[in-house]
Amino acid sequence: MFIANPPAGSVPGLNIDNAPGLDSANGWGELDALSYGRDPMDTPFPDQQKHRPHYVFSVDEFAIGQPGTAVRTEGALGNQQASADTFMSQPKPLLPMGPPTVGTNYAFTDGDGEPPSGAPGVGLIEPNAPTVRQQLPDLGDNLDAVDFDTTLADRSSWVYLSLDSAFADPLEAAAAPPNYGTAAANGFVGGDVLRGIPAGDPGGALQLYAAATALGLDPDGADTDDLDALKLWENGVDGYQKSEVPFDWMNGLTDMLLFSVRRGSAIIGTNDSIFGVPIEEGDVLTTPCSGSLPDGTACFGGGAPGIFTAAEWLGLATVRSGTATENVYGVTNPKYGRDVWADDLDALDQKVPLPGTLALLGLGLGGFAAIRRRRRSA
Repeated sequence: MFIANPPAGSVPGLNIDNAPGLDSANGWGELDALSYGRDPMDTPFPDQQKHRPHYVFSVDEFAIGQPGTAVRTEGALGNQQASADTFMSQPKPLLPMGPPTVGTNYAFTDGDGEPPSGAPGVGLIEPNAPTVRQQLPDLGDNLDAVDFDTTLADRSSWVYLSLDSAFADPLEAAAAPPNYGTAAANGFVGGDVLRGIPAGDPGGALQLYAAATALGLDPDGADTDDLDALKLWENGVDGYQKSEVPFDWMNGLTDMLLFSVRRGSAIIGTNDSIFGVPIEEGDVLTTPCSGSLPDGTACFGGGAPGIFTAAEWLGLATVRSGTATENVYGVTNPKYGRDVWADDLDALDQKVPLPGTLALLGLGLGGFAAIRRRRRSA
């Protein structure tokens, strides 16, 4: 989501809607994640096997996907069109799924609707080739946040969102300026989840909903982690009630808040609190786990977020699985001490498929998407 009056020289994406607290009077900025707080609640019950939802997600232009996936076909090792697309995972696991796992993904919506994807188009610009530390503008769009099945009622109620941190993407840091730092400019950090009412009060101030520290983010200091995907079920009790263990939200006393962090976040490489394995930027995370899973498995513990669904289950490339891009970009990843880069999950939502093809599912999108082109000097 781009807000009015961007600085000279930047290339804005599509302005879908005004963000609460961000307009031409008090600034402009970049939206990193979006939810209306009514994303379906995750449950561990096996009797829901026939109706298990699928994640719908986006990635950035550096993503390669695992072999045989739509991300691989559309991504940096394929047609360089992945950043404007959304992809559907296989059915979501019933319990938190840690690595090593093997998954896949399928095309769900396509940026411009042109071959080779075959998925319905949403009017975005493709392709968008990776520009590694080059003084070049991005030529295509990058979809940063998405919500499907949005209703008119949603547009007049709370919207939950996250804004970007200022630290640069390490694959672009030498050439690109830092990110906008929209969160700090508005008194927040990039790991915070905020809320506002865009239709009812477009000039109203944003409110803090869930602080980054409550999510296990920013242990290295304020604004060192950037939340960039969000799936939220709000329990209807005012304010944020933190989940202590996956699925405790089923009693209605806590809120389900799932998220990811973007490349360059300090939390990447830290052992998660469910499985005790290093967090990667393609993982779907949940709040720190301090108990046991429904099957009795004790969480690893600690204050870091827990891996709710490992990136591998989404068919994304990871360092853990040995499928990440290595010795390609000529940039050393400070987390691993070598030129190796995992796929970055950019946006997150879910759908429950109906009979028919995945392509036909995309035709039903009533969504609200936040789209940007990265800003660079030409």
